[in-house]
Amino acid sequence: MPALTRDDVVRAVRGFVGLSAINDPAGELARLVDFPGGPPPEQEVLVKTNCAMFVCGIWRWLGEQTGYVHPLLSHPYVSGMALTWVLEIAREREALHLSHDGHVPQRGDVLHWASRLKPGAKPRNDDHVAFAMTDPDEYRRIIRAGGGGANNAIRESRTLDDYTIDNWRPLAHWIDTKKILSGGRDECLTTNYYSN
Repeated sequence: MPALTRDDVVRAVRGFVGLSAINDPAGELARLVDFPGGPPPEQEVLVKTNCAMFVCGIWRWLGEQTGYVHPLLSHPYVSGMALTWVLEIAREREALHLSHDGHVPQRGDVLHWASRLKPGAKPRNDDHVAFAMTDPDEYRRIIRAGGGGANNAIRESRTLDDYTIDNWRPLAHWIDTKKILSGGRDECLTTNYYSN
């Protein structure tokens, strides 16, 4: 099986930027988030948990290239479970890092910002996940990309943003993509620090 680099993950994510539930002429995004036994792809792409569905889809697609797809990603999708699956897979692969554990996410890793109750606001589930598209600079700023935009659009930020906050949500975790895609075999994702 071919080894993937972090740049391969970034290229894969970037290949979907600009697509959405209403702008997917070749059906690529719909196929990416289509889970076995679920609704047809053109309906599944409309699921509102698209940021986590997109992460699951990228992990499955890249996992097929490395020969390791987590078993959860081969099952029919259960409504409302995408983020739970992302975190469960990360825990199982020992890839989940707390935001304050002293490690720093790299390009290709997944960032998870948790809902935080604003003063006087009603509780809500508004977590968000996205891919780091660049390594962070000295100010903890990155370019990020992922789903969850209007019409489930896949977007990439145009400017460097502090990765420790997303809107008003604090970073709760980040997920080491190398450990997700390796399936326990470190050779499946290599780090090439010298490529752009």
